[in-house]
Amino acid sequence: MSKSTQNKFIFGIFVLFLAITIPLTIYLSQQQQENRSQATASTSLYLNPATTTSNPLQKNVGETVSFDVMVNPGNNLPSIIKLELKYDQTKLQANGASTFSTNIAAFPQVIEGPLVVNGSVFVTVSIGSETTKAVQTTTKVGMVTFTALSATTQPSAITIGSKTQVLSVATTDNVTENVLASTLPGYVTISGSTITPTTQATPTASPSPSPTKTPSPTVQPTILPTQVTTGTRLALTVFMHGIGNSGDNANPTSFSLSNKTPKFPARTVTVSLYDSSNNLAASASGLITYNAANGNFTGVIPLPETVASGQYLIKIKEPLHLKRLIPGIQTITQNNNNQMPAITLVAGDTNNDNALNIVDYSTLIGCYSDLQAAVSCTDEKKNWSDLNDDGSVNQVDYSLFLREITVQNGD
Repeated sequence: MSKSTQNKFIFGIFVLFLAITIPLTIYLSQQQQENRSQATASTSLYLNPATTTSNPLQKNVGETVSFDVMVNPGNNLPSIIKLELKYDQTKLQANGASTFSTNIAAFPQVIEGPLVVNGSVFVTVSIGSETTKAVQTTTKVGMVTFTALSATTQPSAITIGSKTQVLSVATTDNVTENVLASTLPGYVTISGSTITPTTQATPTASPSPSPTKTPSPTVQPTILPTQVTTGTRLALTVFMHGIGNSGDNANPTSFSLSNKTPKFPARTVTVSLYDSSNNLAASASGLITYNAANGNFTGVIPLPETVASGQYLIKIKEPLHLKRLIPGIQTITQNNNNQMPAITLVAGDTNNDNALNIVDYSTLIGCYSDLQAAVSCTDEKKNWSDLNDDGSVNQVDYSLFLREITVQNGD
């Protein structure tokens, strides 16, 4: 075979190799992207050591019964776990707050609990304020410990109850979506004579750190705006994360579970106009109201008479949301109603300083109330911390804050 023929042969083999491997690589890449885009609830919670009704943990009356609670995230990124553990009070005795010890290395923020109520242990834990610490591998949530109280005729179960929720910061998940897909209980067989149970004390909540500065956003208005029909006006269409047809930073287009009935349907916004040199030319405030049909807030804001026709950069600020620039350069015509492009605002600015930080986080934690009363809150602070405006400050608001904090400063 001549050298020329040999080179052609080698080149042909190379071309054939590319013809096979490139489509295969593209196919595998597409499959990975498709699997990621279709990620859904896949997190599992289970008790360790693994037991069954035919192979339960063996204990005697008076001995300690302990199980580790484990979380396998699957395709999700768990950030908050609201855990309910159910047990038979005639067979096992919970020991108040010491019944559950949290793995603080993985879940440094114990939001509520442990709380023992009528055969259930409740505790809510979180990764804290750093989304990079979201659970990515099988991780210990904590350990539940009981005292064996009386003998069993068949294995007694410790189960993960229906009130359990796992929220995720993954971009494929919704802010309020419970991504818990499966659970596995633990079983114990107890031998011996019954002991008299002691009274279980109800734990009190531990105070959370106070904010380092006093929040002072404007209280939301309850009146509806009157229609402005003269002068130079801006017609606004505003979406607010967690409300109506608006998602969040992690998943902007996922809003099926966002709150569709906000407690405060009228909001004060401030518009700021900047000239070509980025100097503040004018500012004005006005009311926008919730449009249930479109899941957004709309309104007409009157501008000062000094605003001349021309081109401007325009920024929108609502007290509980970061300031945002309306995309593009806007042309304003004096004495006209100027329709602006829609803008989406980031939630979580509890003190109206145009930043998301530890101050906002502390205010939210202080007002968190799901299983127990808030540790440090007023009615006003509750309104500031209720990020999805549904009247409660709970795991949904916490989850929304974690998904928003990737944007830490307004425009």
